Amino acid sequence: ARLHRVPAESIACEILDVPASARAGEGTSVMAFGCAHESAEALMRPFEAAGLEVVAIDSRACALARACHKQFEPLELGAAVHIGGGASRIVITRQGSIVYERWFANLGYLAPAAEIEQTLRADRDLVEHLLFRRGVHEAQTANAGGALQTAEEAIAGWSNDLSEQCAIALGYACERFGRPNADLLLLVGRGAQVAGLDSVLEESLGCPTQVWRPDFVLESCKETDPALGMPLGLALRFDR
Repeated sequence: ARLHRVPAESIACEILDVPASARAGEGTSVMAFGCAHESAEALMRPFEAAGLEVVAIDSRACALARACHKQFEPLELGAAVHIGGGASRIVITRQGSIVYERWFANLGYLAPAAEIEQTLRADRDLVEHLLFRRGVHEAQTANAGGALQTAEEAIAGWSNDLSEQCAIALGYACERFGRPNADLLLLVGRGAQVAGLDSVLEESLGCPTQVWRPDFVLESCKETDPALGMPLGLALRFDR
């Protein structure tokens, strides 16, 4: 409330204990998530108007960590990168508990999509083919020439920027908890389907990388869309 210069009673807040760092002193560490009542009411209004009862509002970080909990709980350090349309974020956990979150503005998959669309004047189908079918698998083909090379450069530049931001976050967490690297990186969200992105991040960040799937949580689920990670994590709030 002090940071945003608003009355404390105007915010709903949740506080999570953060595992002690390798250089911990006598104090304790927590992570706090806050939402102004005014903002919460605005979020709830459309659902209530449709006759639905809103029982909870959750943070994206908590939902994401919950969706990846089964993979991360046994690990010393796990990281999930949610690649949305307009932005991306990384959430880092220690033995399943959230220890760090970082948000990357303007690094969603729509950034290279918009660049390709504007530069090549391509329609949506072609842009999606270049992102989700060709992707960064062919980003090293320097002799591709013309439109293909332009698209490859846009996607490769974006993936490199994303990798750099992830490296900063992982570097902080690894230093704080005395780890050489994350044990596993999971890619979540529709942007996780950019072809070859998992391989690029694994090579540049030096840690095992996988695209998240719903059957990581629901064994009988046949759906493979990593975009379901955030909503599934939200639903699991009341199923643990």
